[in-house]
Amino acid sequence: MTMQPGEMPDMQALSAAGLPVAQGFVALRCDVRSGRGDASSLIVLAPPELGGSYAVVEGIADRLMLSDAGVAMAPFPDAAQAVVIHAADGTILSEVPISAP
Repeated sequence: MTMQPGEMPDMQALSAAGLPVAQGFVALRCDVRSGRGDASSLIVLAPPELGGSYAVVEGIADRLMLSDAGVAMAPFPDAAQAVVIHAADGTILSEVPISAP
């Protein structure tokens, strides 16, 4: 998938094995290399009805709040391998590995 700077991924374009895309969770590492330097981002996609929920990268205490569209983006944390998705009340919904390029 090719994205332009500032563009958000389309969950309908991604598919996790076994679940319809609209019911699944996806965590991606996106690396951007340019003349101004390299940058890595973590993108988490969840069903839109989970907007207001949050994701926690294993081993890191910071919460990534999911937007109303079910999307969160942040600088990529060093050594991150998985993301745990939580409902707004803290209930764990899923743990997903981070897909890397």
